[in-house]
Amino acid sequence: MRRHDVSLRHLVTMLCIAAIAAFSFGCSDRRSEGQKPVHVDDEPSAGAPGAPQQSQVGEYEHVAQVQRFPGGIEPDDYKARKLVNQLFNYCIGVCSANQECPADLEAAKEATRKQFGFFWPRDPWGNFYQYKRIDVQTCDVWSYGPDGVDGTEDDVHVAKSNRDDLPTN
Repeated sequence: MRRHDVSLRHLVTMLCIAAIAAFSFGCSDRRSEGQKPVHVDDEPSAGAPGAPQQSQVGEYEHVAQVQRFPGGIEPDDYKARKLVNQLFNYCIGVCSANQECPADLEAAKEATRKQFGFFWPRDPWGNFYQYKRIDVQTCDVWSYGPDGVDGTEDDVHVAKSNRDDLPTN
């Protein structure tokens, strides 16, 4: 019996070493490993309007991704707009699955937690995203925005294009 334990330990050790070696070999073969990203200006190159710039690193050709924001950091209002649209889509999923939208914010929090396994988030300014049932199959999700007051100009609502993608009854 002891001999089997030793053989099993050796087999597991050899498998682990083989996996590490395979992973290490794959990492060394990946493009741009250890290379710094190429800086890309927000302005398109003169040669091709709107085309991303390309660079050569080793044998691989890279197409650099143009950053949307200075320093690559998304502003809070952009993050809020993105998450409002995502939450709206989750809520529409709950409405479809249950054949009825949750009645209020607390019901929406519970329904998204049960169905999708996440807790209702706060916006970048520390307030919970808001939810309102409009009718049986329609709802609204929004953020109070930086001022934390509902109904002001800086509130962040679901994009019209996001609503337009919904099927009509």
